[in-house]
Amino acid sequence: MEDDKGLSVDNTENEVRRVPMRVLALGLSRTGTESLQKALLRLGFAECYHAWRLLANPGPCKTWSAWLDAKYLGQGKIPGRKEFDVVLGDCQASFVRANNRSRVFQT
Repeated sequence: MEDDKGLSVDNTENEVRRVPMRVLALGLSRTGTESLQKALLRLGFAECYHAWRLLANPGPCKTWSAWLDAKYLGQGKIPGRKEFDVVLGDCQASFVRANNRSRVFQT
């Protein structure tokens, strides 16, 4: 599968994902994303990637910023699945699009 720029978005070679991505939750601030995160953790999901995580570990902020620059400003390489898995590989639920085999919630 390729995105609109012809880049692979479903590359399974050299995966760094440690657990399967099961849920994607898409929502703006103040729309219940934190409550949904807490519910998913209570239901037994291994980890949920939420913006709050960046407060404890701001290192990935530069990565996210570079990816946004690539996507919207055409500066740098647009990330694919392998790059997302480096950041999100320990998460079973995410508030970011990482693959197309997950359930999606929109808040």
